[in-house]
Amino acid sequence: MPLSEKTNKTFGSLYVANRTFCNAWFCILIGYLIFKSTFVPKVAGVLFALAGVGLLTFLYPPLASSLIPYNLAVDALGEVALTLWLLVMGVNSERWKEQASAAQASLRT
Repeated sequence: MPLSEKTNKTFGSLYVANRTFCNAWFCILIGYLIFKSTFVPKVAGVLFALAGVGLLTFLYPPLASSLIPYNLAVDALGEVALTLWLLVMGVNSERWKEQASAAQASLRT
């Protein structure tokens, strides 16, 4: 195998690992922020964080291949739940305005 093919293969696998790792931590952190938020239900945050945990399994391919229907289902459940919630229910705008006005009042004093 020529050196260029080895380099491309190594870069490709490192790229996939990097994207998987970054996407997984992104889902976990956003899930935590959603959980702490008061605008979206805490269940959506937990499901989104679990989606990130499901993505972390892809960093070890033998584990990912043995869990393949389950880790994808957890990922899909978390991301679809948040997407549907935001599409159907949206963010609680009254609570958003209350907290925004409270934050502005605290900045003025």
